[in-house]
Amino acid sequence: MNFREQAQRQLDYVVGLRRHFHANPELAYQEFATTDRIAEELSSMGIPFARLTPTGLVGEITGAHPGRTLLIRAEIDALPIQEETEVPFRSRTDGIMHACGHDANTAMLLGTARVLTDMREQLHGNVRLLFEPAEELNNGAAAVIAQNVLEGVDAVLALHISSQVPSGAICIGGGAILPQATYFRIQVTGKSTHGALPERGANAAVAAAAIAVHMQSIVPLEHSAYDRVLISLGTLHSGSSPNTCPESAQLEGTIRAYTKEATGKVVESLRRMAESCAAIYRCTAQVHTETVCEALVNDEGLYQLSRQSALEVTDQVLPFIRTMASDTFSEYCLRRPSMYVAVGVGGEYPQHSSRYTIDEQALATGVAFEVDFASRYLIN
Repeated sequence: MNFREQAQRQLDYVVGLRRHFHANPELAYQEFATTDRIAEELSSMGIPFARLTPTGLVGEITGAHPGRTLLIRAEIDALPIQEETEVPFRSRTDGIMHACGHDANTAMLLGTARVLTDMREQLHGNVRLLFEPAEELNNGAAAVIAQNVLEGVDAVLALHISSQVPSGAICIGGGAILPQATYFRIQVTGKSTHGALPERGANAAVAAAAIAVHMQSIVPLEHSAYDRVLISLGTLHSGSSPNTCPESAQLEGTIRAYTKEATGKVVESLRRMAESCAAIYRCTAQVHTETVCEALVNDEGLYQLSRQSALEVTDQVLPFIRTMASDTFSEYCLRRPSMYVAVGVGGEYPQHSSRYTIDEQALATGVAFEVDFASRYLIN
């Protein structure tokens, strides 16, 4: 069954909701108004739901026949970005913007819920609708899993819009499609002194600067080009006075790799390099790491199912673009057979840009895909 027509009928509803969420963004664990609006929509459809703590909620469409339970996840949090678009529904909150597409993901899932609610009599099983908070903090998935959202679930699906993909296209892939993400923090310690007497101290800022430069050589010199490894420096802080050589400095960043072995090798190299660079400047360095997101691995069986759905709802089915971005959907993949899919929305600017915009017409393709996937999983 092709669900393009049903999805197209929901497009005005989905676009309207997406614009509402876009105009009223909320940061992680502050999505109270967003949660309330989702609750209103589910109530209007007659879908029972439970609120999560502190934000987010989970609803459930119960089919007329017994069967499996499919969970479909959408994220609801925005980013601390000042929007610079000129759209009439631009963010009304200074410094906060839906620049990743969670507004669209949420709106699509609500559109999907409307279609599936009318199909209850055909469903052999249930569809659980998860509206996850705090995805951007990398701990929202773990938080809702701890609240038993996976209890009784047989499989998990997530659809995420993508600016890297042509509008209306669907990208699917099997196996590992997104990398593990590990945060690192390097603490550099020296000895403070007057800026006129550098020989009397050990300048931690200079040592940190050397570490920042030399870490860029780790990947090209110690890893194969086929390893898909990335080190990104995010912050470097040191000192508080222009005429004082600071005693301490701190660098923070991210390591991304598709295997634990590759991540471990980078951490070992980073520790060796940081300690050596610091010693040159009579300082010491300590490296601390924390893996915040595991590699995202799609289930092979669900991949085949998703390919059938994609071919049914769009003429543009593409291989998944394996970027170095991570997603905590991997938490579900560790516990249940799961499938993560991207739907293209085009746009001149990339996600997380202050000028990010999308082709809203593509949201109908996302709804059609979610409905078709659920239909195949619970009917066929």
